[in-house]
Formats: sequence, C-alpha cells, structure tokens
Amino acid sequence: MTATTTTRTAPAITPTRRRLAAVAALLAAAALLGDVAVSMVDPAALDDHSQGLGRVSEGLVGVAFLLGALALAALVPTRGRAGRGLWWQAAGRRAWWWLAVLGLAASGLSMIGVVVTGTEPPSGLVTAEVLIALVGMVGSAVTGVRAGTWPWPVGLGVALYLPIMFLVPLNAAFMALVWIGVAAAARRRTWRAGTTHPAVA
Repeated sequence: MTATTTTRTAPAITPTRRRLAAVAALLAAAALLGDVAVSMVDPAALDDHSQGLGRVSEGLVGVAFLLGALALAALVPTRGRAGRGLWWQAAGRRAWWWLAVLGLAASGLSMIGVVVTGTEPPSGLVTAEVLIALVGMVGSAVTGVRAGTWPWPVGLGVALYLPIMFLVPLNAAFMALVWIGVAAAARRRTWRAGTTHPAVA
C-alpha cells in the first residue's frame, strides 16, 4: 500500500477574474461594514429608506449587492468538477451562478432606485428578486464547493447570505464576513491541498 496525494483544484478561472472577484467582494464587505456604522448612529432611522440615514443605509446595501453580483460573475466555473459531464449538465450547473448574479444585481438596482426616487419598489418585484437570488446562491454555493471554488464554510455563508439578511441581528456585519470569505477564496488557486488517500501500488 502506498499513499497518493491529491489536490482539489479550482475551476479554470483566470488570475484577472480572481483579482476582480476578490476586489469586488472586499468592496462589498466594506459597503456592508459602512452600513453597520450607519446603523449604530440611529437604528430607528433605518426603517425609512426614503430619507436620511435610512436612505444612506439602503444605498450602501444596494452597492454591496451589485458588487457581490460582480464577484460571483467573475467566479463562474468554466471547467473542473462543476463542468464535469455532458455540456448541458455543465451549463445547468453554471446557470445557478447566473441566477445568483441576476438576483443580486436586480435587488441592488432596486435598492439604488429607492435612493434615487425615494419610493419603494412593488413588493412583488422585491419578492421575485429575493427568491431568484436565494435559489441561485444556494445552488452556486453547493456547486462552488464541489468545484473547489471555495471551501465549505464559505459555501455555507453564501447559501445563508439572504437568510442572514432577514433573520440575524446586526445582519450587515455577518453579510460582510461572507464576502470577506469569498475574497479570500478567490485569491487561492487550490484548497484542501495535500489530502492523502490510500491507493494500491
């Protein structure tokens, strides 16, 4: 019996795309941490997104969503485990990522729209955007772990990003941590390197 060492390699993503993803994710985290700072000034004011600090908060979160969409778009797998199988199977796996990108971008634009117009979008539109983003982020989280794009703790954070937003106190801080994890993963070409598996000589 001998041991062979295998490395889980991330899908073929160019260094330029990785840098773009890392920068976008870090900027998204910075915007969310800015929202945390705003919320500490006057938490009650955040309920009204059409004016004052509430408007600032809405803008920061909207920018974070747009930057998050950019980060995920830069990390869409092109080959590797996420692309294994027939071409339509690989395309289906990548579709999860584009759903996440679409949902995050649409939500971010809606938030920016509130800042510009001072009026909230229709509730049905918001619900549709959130559902698209949720389904896409869960799918891309799982696909990203399988492809080696990020380790499972980062994938878990991506999958729980929207539940955190709606259910967790001080949500922006935890949402920022998710993007920091994505940025760290984007800067690494491999993870779980050096895992040893037994093999017959």
